[in-house]
Amino acid sequence: MTLTVTDDDGLTGTAVKVVSVLSFLPPQCPGAAGSLLREFWSNVSGSSVSDLINTPNYPNSPSGSSSLTSFQGPTNFANNYGTRVRGWIVAPQTGNYTFTLTSDDASVLYLSLNAEPQFAQMICNVPGWTNETEYTKYPSQVSTTIPMVAGRYYYVELLQKEGSGGDHFAVRWQTPSNSTRAVVPGTALVRWQNCQPSVRLRVNLQGAYDSATGLMRDDLRALSLVPLNEPYQSLGFPQVGGGGETTTNARLSQSGKNAVVDWVRVELRNKNNPSQVLAARSALLERDGDIVGTDGYERLIFNVAADNYFIAVRHRNHLGVMSQSSIAMGAAVAGADFTLGAVATWGTEARAAFDNGKHGLWCGNVQRDLRLSYIGELNDRDPILALIGGSNPNSTTMGYHMADVTMDGMVRYIGLGNDRDPILVNIGGSVPTSVRNEQLP
Repeated sequence: MTLTVTDDDGLTGTAVKVVSVLSFLPPQCPGAAGSLLREFWSNVSGSSVSDLINTPNYPNSPSGSSSLTSFQGPTNFANNYGTRVRGWIVAPQTGNYTFTLTSDDASVLYLSLNAEPQFAQMICNVPGWTNETEYTKYPSQVSTTIPMVAGRYYYVELLQKEGSGGDHFAVRWQTPSNSTRAVVPGTALVRWQNCQPSVRLRVNLQGAYDSATGLMRDDLRALSLVPLNEPYQSLGFPQVGGGGETTTNARLSQSGKNAVVDWVRVELRNKNNPSQVLAARSALLERDGDIVGTDGYERLIFNVAADNYFIAVRHRNHLGVMSQSSIAMGAAVAGADFTLGAVATWGTEARAAFDNGKHGLWCGNVQRDLRLSYIGELNDRDPILALIGGSNPNSTTMGYHMADVTMDGMVRYIGLGNDRDPILVNIGGSVPTSVRNEQLP
């Protein structure tokens, strides 16, 4: 969001603020209901939470783990260790909740605004230590009132650090219907588990992009031309662990910046041989560049082992793009924003640069032969004329066609907004025999 302010003297100032729109979908990879994941790190000296966070084995190599069937840890477990507890609280009723934290030694409690860890905020902490039922030693150990909605998932995380002596921790709540503090029960808990390797991606399609708005047009969706079934299987793209994805009319009825532009294909490629596709799936591209799974999540999960992969995005009539190097994919979600010129890609001039500094896939690959060509054998221009009838260049054809280079739902050979001129421009504009090759191995 950009805010422009002009004062009485005519001086103008502009500030840019990124606004996150929260989703209240359930977590993609929930564990078993009725418990939380507890992990611990042994032989960590000190009594502050920072001592745990700064130990080399945190967070990826815990000494052990267990499940908690309520939000309360063991008592007198050990000395010189740290704990992390993760999972989700599912609110049993709508209303205001207050949380109270007790621990020995220090601890911090985080609660997210939704199911995603990235939005977690500290709601209370114990800077020193408390007795097991000592609720007012520190003002910070009691949260403010927090509104929660029945049935909604809220990511929760507790960090606790024990030095020596006794140790314990517990999280209690006061609910909308009960002001008595009680340990959060297992009936309101869901255990954390890691997702399989996953990625969040963004990309623009040149044919649909509007530099003035910074968004892609969703003409195909508005004309009810986007198919419910992904098109790549029928187009002959090899299906590796995917294919056959479908969407719904309800999803395609959504307008605004999250409206669907078209289907795209996401590929994971071998880190040692990037020409080999190891996994692929079709997903939906939104006007703002987000690639979203048919389940509604931006996080695209693949059934592959944790490893490094080249990540490629392809479209039925645009040239594809791939990361310049392989990207680590494991428990943490990976990401690549191909709309940004600073994000390196494989090859040379793999993307078109727009007037506003954003980038997108080159349009015009009507033949789907990994190159753009204007004349000669298997050029991308002739199929446009053939589709509209072949004899009258003024004719037009509406539909979901590879020849619809501008992605407005209408195939035109000549005239304003025709589908032929972008091909010539993209190969250089002056030498019609030139070609532009797709930058994929």
